[in-house]
Amino acid sequence: MLAAFAVCHGGGPRPSIPRAERDRARYADARVHVSRVIDGDTAVLADGTHVRYIGIDAPEERPTPQCGAEAATAANEALVSGREVVLRLDPAETRDRYGRLLAYLEVDGTNVNVELVRRGAACGFAYGETRRFRARIEAAEADARAARRGVWDGCPGVARGCPPAARSGAEGG
Repeated sequence: MLAAFAVCHGGGPRPSIPRAERDRARYADARVHVSRVIDGDTAVLADGTHVRYIGIDAPEERPTPQCGAEAATAANEALVSGREVVLRLDPAETRDRYGRLLAYLEVDGTNVNVELVRRGAACGFAYGETRRFRARIEAAEADARAARRGVWDGCPGVARGCPPAARSGAEGG
């Protein structure tokens, strides 16, 4: 009898809400503060949540530096570091295999994911079924390629895959 009372009045166990549903309730179209940038396609929110930008891939500094990594990080910092952004989630998924929130970021009406690709600081990279801004990202990449901006100008081998790993003298081709 006591257990039935607790369940009816909110004191008993509650069904768990799937993580994607919780993410959508908390982050979809939310205005949040970016506390710091990790690299060209990842930032940390004021609440400690790591956000991986959907639909793009920027050159990495670790474990092996890739051509354009410093410029990609600097471009991302210039756009979002210390600023308020709006998070746009994709209908397909909300987290990657590392537990990072997947989102498109918007600042002052600019889609940051698209802008990083347009600048040549990142390349388009479709994740699974994510699709919300895929066409805009593809168009931005075509524009950056044609204009030879960022990785499309200064990174040897980028046409074979973006972003290419930087090669030092000892590393083979």
